[in-house]
Amino acid sequence: MKKLSTQSFLFGTLFVIVTLLLIDVISWTHTRSFLLREVHSDLQKKLSLSKILIDVGAFERKDLASLKTFADDIRKSTELRTTLIDKTGRVLADSEIDIEGLERVENHLGRKEVQQALRLGSGLVIRTSDTIHKKLIYYCETLKNDGRVIGFIRLSMFSPAFNEKLQFLASLLVKLNIIVLAIFVTGFLLYSRLLNYCFNSFRRSLSVQKDAAEFTHLPKHPFEEFNYLRLDMNAVCASLQNRNKTLITQKRQAQDILNTLSEGLGAFDNAGLPLLYNKAFIDILNLEKEHIANTPFYDWLHFPPLIQDIERFSRKGKEVKRRIRYYNNKYIDYHILPLVKGDVLSGFLLCVNNVTDLQHLETVRQDFVDNVSHEFKTPLTSILGYTETLLSGSVSDANAQQKFLKKIDEQTRQLERIVIDLLQLSRIEHHAVQKIKKINPISSIKSVFRELEPLAREQKISMELDIPNTKEKVRIRGNKSLFQSLIRNLLTNAIYYNRANGNVWLKARHDEHKIRIEVKDTGIGIPKSEQERIFERFYRIDKSRSKNAGGTGLGLSIVKHITEAFSGTFGVESRPGEGSTFWIEFPVEKSS
Repeated sequence: MKKLSTQSFLFGTLFVIVTLLLIDVISWTHTRSFLLREVHSDLQKKLSLSKILIDVGAFERKDLASLKTFADDIRKSTELRTTLIDKTGRVLADSEIDIEGLERVENHLGRKEVQQALRLGSGLVIRTSDTIHKKLIYYCETLKNDGRVIGFIRLSMFSPAFNEKLQFLASLLVKLNIIVLAIFVTGFLLYSRLLNYCFNSFRRSLSVQKDAAEFTHLPKHPFEEFNYLRLDMNAVCASLQNRNKTLITQKRQAQDILNTLSEGLGAFDNAGLPLLYNKAFIDILNLEKEHIANTPFYDWLHFPPLIQDIERFSRKGKEVKRRIRYYNNKYIDYHILPLVKGDVLSGFLLCVNNVTDLQHLETVRQDFVDNVSHEFKTPLTSILGYTETLLSGSVSDANAQQKFLKKIDEQTRQLERIVIDLLQLSRIEHHAVQKIKKINPISSIKSVFRELEPLAREQKISMELDIPNTKEKVRIRGNKSLFQSLIRNLLTNAIYYNRANGNVWLKARHDEHKIRIEVKDTGIGIPKSEQERIFERFYRIDKSRSKNAGGTGLGLSIVKHITEAFSGTFGVESRPGEGSTFWIEFPVEKSS
């Protein structure tokens, strides 16, 4: 991050340097112009006096000897080199060159001072001489006769004095620049130090109070500007403190209200971090409060079905409601809802209820008396009727007696199947968790499939098995006997409730996280309104067909309870007239 003092110093230094450069340029330009004007005035006076010594007639005759004499005389009187030039630029005489040497002197018409004199009547130039190769100041004027230009007279002087003055000026400007910069830097450092002291005093005052329970007003500052800042900061901090107290009070009140609820409530952001939760949430899920704060739910919530439902909610954004058996024979209802801020989904709410007592009551009740009475009544009525008929002696035909006995046997076996299924349901609900261990689901699927192939052929149903052909061992936590019963009930259901010459497909797929098993049939399908109830005990859509198939009405209920006992999920996808697909999913155990 940039420092204000550094930026201020750089901009201030740049401003001072630019200002000094402008002053230097202006001073240099004006001083040089002044010196040149002085030189010009002096040379102009000397040249005006020198013109008196020149014989114009000798100039027009180009009498080189006379002109040489004139040049030398002017040189003696002015102590300046004198050059006489005709109007074509030819040098006729030079105080520093003999007459014989003039032939080697180049034409001077192109010289800058001569060109200026030709245009303006006079010209002043500082340049290096092409003849003697020294830096000179040249001053040239036209020489006229009767108003007619007949040539030029030029005076030349060395410029050491002029240069010395300019060098002195340059040296003086450099020294002044250094002094000004030194004064600026010193002043800025002192000013910056003062500002830093003032700012640091504020920082120290605030730093002392950052962890304080109560904010203490900052002390009065000697500088007016900082005192205004102090007053504003005191007002802002006091306002923030009041708001913070209000928020803390409101938060405590809200937390107290939440803690009075018997329902557990937890709010989480999109990353799974807890925003708030109440005491019931901790108690119902058997959590430790110190493990929850600032930690994603998947680090402390170790219940796969609930985690899977949260992940499903995160993917689909749909509410999830479920009652499930939790740890230690506890039953919970949980409801996952979207947490919305404005119109943006910012996380989810998890509501949990301890319904263990309610579940036990429902387990006891479950319409047990009505359902069992209804299921037992039909076979018992048949058995009683046939028995009374046989005992009455009204049937003497041996074939008829055999037929009645066969009916009694069928109804007795139906009663036996109901009792067996009820006992199995009871075992699942009360004892299955104690028998859970790692099992191979693929081998059990194959075994049950082979077991039911004769039944499928008898019912004229075609069955197909589709499982992965891999050497990789897949393991889930479950009970082998119960798992086979689960698959058996699904397949039996698909066979009995199929169309004539229908098909059944048993499919299994897995990845590193879960295994999914699907049983698909070409039966009559299940209406949407009935799909949630088909897993209830003794619930039948087509009661007459169920009776004819010899079903007990408990098969899908057994599937449901076994799946839940294995921490799995289940469901059905079906439309009337298009068959049904029952699916179950179990978490895959990692290889140890």
